[in-house]
Amino acid sequence: MTYKIDKKTAVELAKLRHLFSASKSALIASTLLASILAFMEREVIASSVIAVWYSLIVLVTLGRVALIIVYQRAQADGYSALRARLMQFRFGVLMSGLVWGSVGFLIFPASDQHHQMFLIFILAGLATGAIISFSADLVSAIIHSVFILVPLIISLFIAKDSLSLAMGVTVLLYLGFILINSRQFNLHLLENIALNLEAVENEKEVRHYAENLELNNQILSQINQHTALPVVLEQLALHVETLHPSMLCSILLLDYDGKTLRTASAPSLPNFYNQAIDGTEIGDNIGSCGTAAFRGERIIVEDIQQHPYWTPFRDLASKAGLQSCWSQPFKNKEGRVLGTLAIYHSQKRQPTEIELNLISGYAALAQLAVESHRAQNNLSIAAIAFESLDGILVTDANKTILRVNRTFTKITGYSEEEVIGQTLGIHGSEQPDVNLYTSIWEGIEHVDSSEGEFNNYRKNGEAYLERLAVTKVKGSSGIITNYVASLIDITESKAAAEEIQSLAFYDPLTKLPNRRLLIDRLQHALAVSARSGRDGAILFLDLDHFKTLNDSLGHDVGDLLLQQVAERLTTCVREGDTVARLGGDEYIVMLEGLSSCAIEAAVQAGLIGEKILAALNQPYQFSTNSYQSTASLGIALFNNHGRFLEDILKYADI
Repeated sequence: MTYKIDKKTAVELAKLRHLFSASKSALIASTLLASILAFMEREVIASSVIAVWYSLIVLVTLGRVALIIVYQRAQADGYSALRARLMQFRFGVLMSGLVWGSVGFLIFPASDQHHQMFLIFILAGLATGAIISFSADLVSAIIHSVFILVPLIISLFIAKDSLSLAMGVTVLLYLGFILINSRQFNLHLLENIALNLEAVENEKEVRHYAENLELNNQILSQINQHTALPVVLEQLALHVETLHPSMLCSILLLDYDGKTLRTASAPSLPNFYNQAIDGTEIGDNIGSCGTAAFRGERIIVEDIQQHPYWTPFRDLASKAGLQSCWSQPFKNKEGRVLGTLAIYHSQKRQPTEIELNLISGYAALAQLAVESHRAQNNLSIAAIAFESLDGILVTDANKTILRVNRTFTKITGYSEEEVIGQTLGIHGSEQPDVNLYTSIWEGIEHVDSSEGEFNNYRKNGEAYLERLAVTKVKGSSGIITNYVASLIDITESKAAAEEIQSLAFYDPLTKLPNRRLLIDRLQHALAVSARSGRDGAILFLDLDHFKTLNDSLGHDVGDLLLQQVAERLTTCVREGDTVARLGGDEYIVMLEGLSSCAIEAAVQAGLIGEKILAALNQPYQFSTNSYQSTASLGIALFNNHGRFLEDILKYADI
């Protein structure tokens, strides 16, 4: 497991990535606009002024480019460092805003209103671009927009003629409008960042669970095949280090005299270190492992060089490059310590709750291996495995259930007495899915373990989603003697993952795809159109007088109208077409696979548009009230001519 940053740091890192990524295209656009502006204004402004201003633009741009390069090459090392980089970014934005804002004084053509209009157009576009490019950081967006437009507004007011005053008021209103909307841009982006981080975190947890489940099954398989204990412990330590690259794993076993710890497996620790601690006596305040074995409790040492337990071993640990040590003792059924599983780090570290649970699980596997080695008994293997948090059951070679644990009973609702002697899969046999485990039994015929997800039923008939893993247990002769199955209820985690997916890509009111999913599908449609040569079309639709309906009948009625519009739109298009809601009363219909002839494609799209308008013009029924609504619709064709996504949407909107 790599070092896990906290949520606040992760959000800050995602914001910075977005800011620096958006800055690349913004810098290119800004430089091109500066070149165009300098070329156009040379007719009315002194060349020396133009040259000085353009030189400042170039210097600021180069400075921001250097900042991007430094950011890409540097490694994030904590929240404070990220905040420092954000302040550097804001300083670059401030300098850019100051240089561009100086246009309002230095390159303001007081006597030429045509050039004034051109200047206003350029600066308004830059201010809008700043709101979009810097939407991840509200401060940067506001700084850039205000510093660009305020000097221009002041110059227009100073001119005092009626047209200049009117233009000044207009620019001031425009500035206010984009500043108000900048907050919405920022909130939406931060919401998307949070959703993405949550989805990534859930994906990591699922992946780590699957990896640890695989480790659990592999070790169980080796144990049940009576693999030599040193081999099992070596594989366990190597698997832990493979799954969590920042960890170094060491497994020490208590000698038979009960007084010393002997090195059983430590594949990545230096040989001199392993030799030095081999045979260390256990006792209070004797290292992490000696203390853990003596007390029978977990010992966490964040800083080896400062902790009193490590006083005799500080130089040894320093030479080995070890900074922290977490030691988890493992015991037999009677509570006697068998050994310790220790995790070392080359940095000062405190474990997270998840890491503590993982270490406990790995220690339990080590315990299982040692107990199995000493007992050489499959029933004791099953008994130890029952300490797992998963539902566990053990069958004989004929798949007849011999034992189940309490977690199994909690998940399925069946008691031990009800299932012992039954064939695996009997619980839920009165439900429609009677052969729930057929596929997993077929899969395990040629492998040592198999797993899968199944829809199962509890004793009371309640359905749930189950993850089941089955492992063969073979005797010394290689003949199958038992099967060990572990199962967990993943209904809630699966539902949570699906809800996150829905929130990220679908409109919560109408359940239609949102803008994010629409853009993804439009990209795919453009690629398909480029290959097939067939046109597609975007239909941009908004409802007439929707605000009046909201104000007069309330938002609840407005929501009902939006839902009914979504239903009607869906019935008007083909199965492969896309209906999406952008927000408010705006919808998009994307048609694919139209004619390769633009005229024919336009006719096809027009017919569908007429069909949609006819459907939407029909009365809507809200409880006892009927409402008549109309809609406005714009159509833009797309094909393989290389249009940008946003341009297609803009053309349809226009």
